[in-house]
Amino acid sequence: ETKATEREYSFDILRKPLVAHIRGGDSVRLSTSSVLSLDASGSRDPDVNAGEDQGLSFAWSCRMQDGDLETECNDAKGSPLALPSSGNVSSLSVGAGTLTASADLPYLFTVTITKESK
Repeated sequence: ETKATEREYSFDILRKPLVAHIRGGDSVRLSTSSVLSLDASGSRDPDVNAGEDQGLSFAWSCRMQDGDLETECNDAKGSPLALPSSGNVSSLSVGAGTLTASADLPYLFTVTITKESK
């Protein structure tokens, strides 16, 4: 006499969220005569092995925030700060003299990473 038992299991295979990372920490203090360099090349897709092409797109933005009031960043001439808004530009460089002093309202730079398959 043969006895058998059967069970059914259901699994969901999930993808891990993308990880955005800007080198150098969360806060930087610079002189207006210095070049601001931001590097997000350490951002990654944890579902892809390190060293392989991560296939990420980067969008950079900048804002200044005073309580609930939020404004886009302007350059020293008062024009909107031109930043790469899509593509594979993982590093950002803002030239010396581009930004004005902002002791009370810091510049808040953000990188948003996306991937077509996620």
